[in-house]
Amino acid sequence: AKALSFKRRMMKLHSLTGKLLFTTTIALIITTAFVAILSHVVITYFPRVMLEADFAGNERQLTDGLVFDSADRPIAVNLKPGLSSVFEVLKDDAVYRVVDAQGKVLLASDDGAHAFAPAGQAFNPLLTRFDVAPGGNLLHIATFALTRPGPQYYVQVARSERFQQRLTENDGGTVRLTTLIMTIVALLIFSAIVL
Repeated sequence: AKALSFKRRMMKLHSLTGKLLFTTTIALIITTAFVAILSHVVITYFPRVMLEADFAGNERQLTDGLVFDSADRPIAVNLKPGLSSVFEVLKDDAVYRVVDAQGKVLLASDDGAHAFAPAGQAFNPLLTRFDVAPGGNLLHIATFALTRPGPQYYVQVARSERFQQRLTENDGGTVRLTTLIMTIVALLIFSAIVL
């Protein structure tokens, strides 16, 4: 009986079903490897891509969370609890400032009194990306103009290099793990349907 069962399994491997399953397995393995390699390359050689994506996400959430008074001045920022906690707890690593056209700080997560600007320079809203290193802590700064009628305001987002490195490493690991899990699930579902 065991020999007959083994013979049936071998016949399935040479059947169309077996060939489909084998081909799908190989395709999923190659896809998983490609995603893992791609995420490694982006994280290792193009970390600025991840930083820009994070800046854009923070800017969108900050802009959407701004609350204005009747004189059209920003008076508060309502953020989701997770992002709000990041700005509250990591004051040296993740900072936002809302400034007017002259660089006067209207709102800040770190109680900063001045807009971010390169060392020795005044606030320049046309300078949208630059780095500063207060106290030796390298900060990447992004400045975004608010697009709304009324007075011109800007949102500045700062990320420390050390925080960005940890975040990028975590995101890369999450992408690879998620891809691997999805590949295994897809293979199991396909196997259940085909066999």
